[in-house]
Amino acid sequence: MASPTEWYLGLPPFTQCYLTVVVATAALVSFGLMDPSGIALIWGKMWNEWQYWRLLSPFLYFGPFRPDFLLSLAVL
Repeated sequence: MASPTEWYLGLPPFTQCYLTVVVATAALVSFGLMDPSGIALIWGKMWNEWQYWRLLSPFLYFGPFRPDFLLSLAVL
């Protein structure tokens, strides 16, 4: 059976990057370093304040670290 490091390094580069960003985002929110409302899709802020990155950010956050976090990643 492969170790977690071998499994991670065996993933395609895009998947490695996406998984890293998703886990980092969850860690930042869990440790209180980032507010989840700052990455939420809020249409008014997107159109009126030109925050177009809000279209992409909901795909990078699955919630804080909880038991169902790993299930959310497995469903990807």
